[in-house]
Amino acid sequence: MSSSLLSLDLKDLRLPSWLGGGGASRAGGLKPKYPPVAMDMGIGHIALARLARDKQKKWTLTSHDQLEVPADVTESDVFRIRIKSPERFRAMVAGALQKEGVKTDRISLVVPDHLARVALLPFEELPRTRREVLELVRWKMKKAVPFKVEEAAVDYEVLPGEAGRGHTILAVLMPLSIVEEQESVFVQLGIRPGLIDLSTFSLLHLYREVADAEVPAGGDFLLLNATGAFFTLMILRDGLPIFYRCKTFAFGGEEDAESALRLIHRETQASLLYYQERLSGGELARLYLRVVGHDPERVARLFDGAPASHPPDLIDPRRVVAVTGRVLASGEDRSLELMQRLAPAVGAALGRDF
Repeated sequence: MSSSLLSLDLKDLRLPSWLGGGGASRAGGLKPKYPPVAMDMGIGHIALARLARDKQKKWTLTSHDQLEVPADVTESDVFRIRIKSPERFRAMVAGALQKEGVKTDRISLVVPDHLARVALLPFEELPRTRREVLELVRWKMKKAVPFKVEEAAVDYEVLPGEAGRGHTILAVLMPLSIVEEQESVFVQLGIRPGLIDLSTFSLLHLYREVADAEVPAGGDFLLLNATGAFFTLMILRDGLPIFYRCKTFAFGGEEDAESALRLIHRETQASLLYYQERLSGGELARLYLRVVGHDPERVARLFDGAPASHPPDLIDPRRVVAVTGRVLASGEDRSLELMQRLAPAVGAALGRDF
């Protein structure tokens, strides 16, 4: 949220301010500065991205790495990643930074979507103060989350209400224990996390300018973030979210690839039907996909017959940032696969300054 100093102890989860156009008010008036270094703390993997500006002030991906995390180091559950071996996990993080020559005392973190509960809450009127709004969000979400809201990090953005009437709050709640556990890994390395963001929000930030250029004013577009652990489907209208749905695999019997694809297809069809019938949806201008751990072509075919004016496009950070010869040397197919894996970290590393 662009109008405040960043709380470096991360007792508050911070949403990217562009989602609400400055939405919730903050005290202070200074923009937080985010480092151009980010790590995506995924389920079973870590992805690192470091950016730098060239002489023309354009961003370049100067360093990157991705690591598989052994199952005996971390384990996940709904709304939880537990670090079973903090020493080994911390050594992996430190090793990735050292291998890429990244020296920093600040970093941005990306965590999987399913570790948080995201909701779009309509209100006719809102309290005047941020504290009262946070209390209202906690009260509204108390029975909708499987954890104690009193023990959750909470943040929000205030968006225009439907048809310009009232307000919609984009609220995010995450168990504070997750925030603290992720933070502690870096604090013990002498690094202060400055932003904790969700995977799909980082993708949206990464592709904001692309969508602005390709989606007509007032138009709708869809983003699907499909990974091996979860998938999130989000629809935006005139640049603001109107629909959000996140589902996990593995915890519902969808461990194998075919079952996972069936679940994505079922939820996508239900979401598009809701979009058309309840959100006055017409034709989607763009379908942006990030696909990791699934066949991208098969996922794209799940949108056959969707109300869209353009076939699905895989998200490609190279449309936003330049890359080095190290990426290009791996060939087009492998480069695109790498870009899919790095995309959330690149989005977080871009910061929140434009």
